[in-house]
Amino acid sequence: MDADDPIDLAPATALTPTDPRHPAVPITLDELAAQRGVAAEIFDARMTILEVARRRGIRMTHPEDWVLFKAPDGRVTGYLQDCGAERARDVLSVDIYNVADPVKIPSADGKSFMYVQRADGRSRITGQIVESMEGGRESTEDFCRGVSGAALELKVRKATRANLDGNIARELMGLKNVPIGELLAAWEGTDKSTEHCRRGRGFGTQNERHGGTRENEPDVDPPTCTACAPVNGQPVKLKYRPASGSRAAFFGCPNYQKHPDKKIVVDAAEWIAQQQRDAKDRDDAKQQDAELAAREREK
Repeated sequence: MDADDPIDLAPATALTPTDPRHPAVPITLDELAAQRGVAAEIFDARMTILEVARRRGIRMTHPEDWVLFKAPDGRVTGYLQDCGAERARDVLSVDIYNVADPVKIPSADGKSFMYVQRADGRSRITGQIVESMEGGRESTEDFCRGVSGAALELKVRKATRANLDGNIARELMGLKNVPIGELLAAWEGTDKSTEHCRRGRGFGTQNERHGGTRENEPDVDPPTCTACAPVNGQPVKLKYRPASGSRAAFFGCPNYQKHPDKKIVVDAAEWIAQQQRDAKDRDDAKQQDAELAAREREK
């Protein structure tokens, strides 16, 4: 289903609260079976609303809102961060209520503290309710560096509320463990790419996840993908894949799922050798220019 299908989601395609096609209206299998000829229509309508709402919510987020995790079997899933949950929450009609005051919990040594806050949540699309959800943040986290006093207290409290809202939204929207293919499908037709998502567990060392060079990765500029459109004006770089078993090392497109009919693969040994030759030619040319310049100065 296309993400731009003209389905009004406010509220849930304008269906009445008693219409069985509305996902928030409870219905059992026996009640659905009793509908006979229209049972399939009711079921399809409910599923369509949920599918389109979910895709619209993901489409509202940015790649930087997601952290990708890789399982040992190679499966990659995305976890929506608090900032992304805030973007998608209104689209998916999530209400947060009964918000308690934040509670400060000092550390045992008294040098740091944590705030915890509770609230209830409800999805107006599905009717699902969650109660006493918790959110919390600590004063030792990276976003608190260089901040102290009242400003630190305020920063941690605000982050705690954002985390609380995010936990409720993720739970009700089902955006804690999203297959990477679903992200790609929701962003189809945009310049958004999973290449710009943050990397978490399963993607190598901390240095690699923050954009550093992978251990034993060749120190050369990688080739670019000829099948991917530029992102923010920049071509998509191919990723180095080390040799494995009988397979030689190669550079492959990180977004290969977007163009399965165009397999962009560059032999790593050939590319590295060519880059090294080009680098040597540039160095030789610079050396020659420097020698010519020196002789000119001696005249």
